Amino acid sequence: TPETKTLARIQQGLIRMGSKAPQKVKPFRRHVGALLGKGSTAEQIAAIVAKLEATGAVWFIGDEVVYNRK
Repeated sequence: TPETKTLARIQQGLIRMGSKAPQKVKPFRRHVGALLGKGSTAEQIAAIVAKLEATGAVWFIGDEVVYNRK
């Protein structure tokens, strides 16, 4: 589905960034919005962030973002 492809594209983009990926929640959300595209809404960004967390790609500890680099 298009949603699955978008999620996979965002995960790969974050993996390719390596140690340069955003380490705080606010910049992380901005970056996900940029990867989604110019017309992305706050709801779309929140949904993708929730899916990334549900799949174990990222965790949030306070204001910090922890990545699963596999």
